[in-house]
Amino acid sequence: MLTIRLKPMGRKHRKQFRVVVAEKHRSVSKFAQDILGWYNPHNKEHSFNQEKITQYLSYGIEMSDTVKSLFRKYGVVTPTPAESKPKAEVQKEVSVKETAKAAPKKTAAKKTTSKTTK
Repeated sequence: MLTIRLKPMGRKHRKQFRVVVAEKHRSVSKFAQDILGWYNPHNKEHSFNQEKITQYLSYGIEMSDTVKSLFRKYGVVTPTPAESKPKAEVQKEVSVKETAKAAPKKTAAKKTTSKTTK
């Protein structure tokens, strides 16, 4: 399965990253399919090819979590409504749903009469 990932470049302690399309379970440094741009985290410079990114996303290719947050930060990809909610709100919704499911159903208790023999 192909994913959009970051490929580390540069020297030690001064990493720069290329945004590439690569297999999810293979080494990104050896088997990159296509280069979509680059990102330098030290001075926040970046360059992304918007056309190629939208083309690959239309094919259904997933992004790594880091790339997804990077694209949202720089406005390359607009977040879906489910992604735009803060995590606290999503967790509250999940916990409310779980408590509703986990609550036991109240059933009417049967009255039992005990017969005593004399």
